[in-house]
Amino acid sequence: AFLQQETSQGIFSLQRDQGEVIIDIRFSKLKNRQGKSIGHLLVLQNITEQKQTEAALRQTQAELEQRVHARTQELTQANLSLRLHIEEREQAEEALQKYARRLKILHEIDQTILSMESPEAISKAVLERIERLIPLHQARIVLLDPTGQSIQRMAAFDDLPLSEPPAPP
Repeated sequence: AFLQQETSQGIFSLQRDQGEVIIDIRFSKLKNRQGKSIGHLLVLQNITEQKQTEAALRQTQAELEQRVHARTQELTQANLSLRLHIEEREQAEEALQKYARRLKILHEIDQTILSMESPEAISKAVLERIERLIPLHQARIVLLDPTGQSIQRMAAFDDLPLSEPPAPP
């Protein structure tokens, strides 16, 4: 019986008519308990199929990684496109809501004009609604007489005094 062994290993490739053959070679020196060499052991193993399987697995893994990378890029692009479409739709919806609010206010102005009796009441109601429609710091509705000599304040959105009537031409 032996107790110790020293092993060397190598892999060699041989070209044959049927193709490449890959051989795993293991060489061991066998020693007894006293350390004296008592022989050699040589093991040859055909690992061609194992190496071909490993190469096919590496190729498949590389192809899969390439497909995952390509698909990730496609999904990233699709996601970006969807975000842009969502943003455009939100902007369009916001513009539509703003337009609807303006139409509602214009309709209110129309109804106010039809329901009021005095020019002052109409002017005041219209000015209040215009203020909601357009941001204003100040606004006035005045009535000029046909000669341009007198101004009658109908409604105002400020506390500023009325300016003097324009000078006749």
